[in-house]
Amino acid sequence: AILGLLSRNSRDSKRFMNVIVDMAAIVAQVTGFIVWPLLENKPVLWLIPVSSLCISLGWWEHYVTRQRPIGIIKSLGRLKDELIFTRYYTYRFISVWKIMLFLMCILFSIWIDGDEPAMFFQLLNTGFGPNSIVVEEVQIQLGGTVIPDLASVTLTGDPVEVAAAYKSAFYVMLIQIFAGYICYIFGKFACKILIQGFSCAFPINLVIPLVVNLLIAACGIRNGDNCYFHGTVPDYLYFESPPVFTL
Repeated sequence: AILGLLSRNSRDSKRFMNVIVDMAAIVAQVTGFIVWPLLENKPVLWLIPVSSLCISLGWWEHYVTRQRPIGIIKSLGRLKDELIFTRYYTYRFISVWKIMLFLMCILFSIWIDGDEPAMFFQLLNTGFGPNSIVVEEVQIQLGGTVIPDLASVTLTGDPVEVAAAYKSAFYVMLIQIFAGYICYIFGKFACKILIQGFSCAFPINLVIPLVVNLLIAACGIRNGDNCYFHGTVPDYLYFESPPVFTL
């Protein structure tokens, strides 16, 4: 939204309306990313604006051109034009670099938690083989409007071991691969026949609200019958929405 605001040209006939929309988007984002961490007073919530900024950096090319009035926007516009000739070649190396960076972040997170990073590789076969998961029954004291932290719960029973659905990670990976590939194929087809404005961008914008509504409906069915999705989705992996009075 900030780049969009800075990229508005005075010769644009709809500049005034676009600026208003950009400012409204910035206010909405600041409310969710800044005000919420300030009100909750939890340091971990400050990761929200940081992660959102990192995610947004991938879309900078949509908001910069050489015709914009601000110098840095013009420079980014020139860089965008130059990337047209080198993008596919450089992304061969960037893809590998992303994989390595992501792996390093995983190992660093394991080390921060006090575990041994080497177990990420040593327990690979064990993780994709038959194993058990320890389930503990807890009691949560609800009060106020804040959902309590798991660190404050009280154990109410003995731990129980249940068999893990160790193939779930593999199935999730396959779903992600096929979903991404199908989205790419249809998006490419829409761009080739020049209907991307309605037949690509619009469906993609509908993905999040549609998925959220389906998830809410599925959680409602699950809350009404705990055995409804039994045998389809592992019980310990299913989404657990908080009660209505805690939302």
